[in-house]
Amino acid sequence: MKAAKQFYDERPPRGRRGAHVVKRISQDQTKPTNSLLGQRLRDLRLATGLNQAEAATKLGIGYGGGGRVSDHELGHHLPTLTLLQRYAELFGTTVSELLRGIM
Repeated sequence: MKAAKQFYDERPPRGRRGAHVVKRISQDQTKPTNSLLGQRLRDLRLATGLNQAEAATKLGIGYGGGGRVSDHELGHHLPTLTLLQRYAELFGTTVSELLRGIM
């Protein structure tokens, strides 16, 4: 069974403890932005002929887990704005172009 995120009302209904579930959204519906950006970053990295380790070195980050190159490309984590600027410089583009049509 896939995990689902739950969003809650500020006030639970009378007679019930805890928060009231308003809406359930599957994780598949919450990741399109991450996946699109990740695919774009991966495509640009491959177009420049870099592997993840080389890109990570040039970006000044790691290439393994913990919110680094592989996690960004797989859509597990969104890079920070500072890191998006580094990606844009590495690929010879702008942050606006990286995010065009995604956000």
